[in-house]
Amino acid sequence: KSATAVAYCKRGRGLLRVNGRPLEMVEPRVLQYKLQEPILLLGK
Repeated sequence: KSATAVAYCKRGRGLLRVNGRPLEMVEPRVLQYKLQEPILLLGK
């Protein structure tokens, strides 16, 4: 199996969502860290 998630960046409240779900609901946990990498690199 393989799946692709699409991310959009826009002005807002700074909430991260994946396929309409909050980042905290993404499993496994290691994916949450992977998804946060670009934000951490930008220092935001």
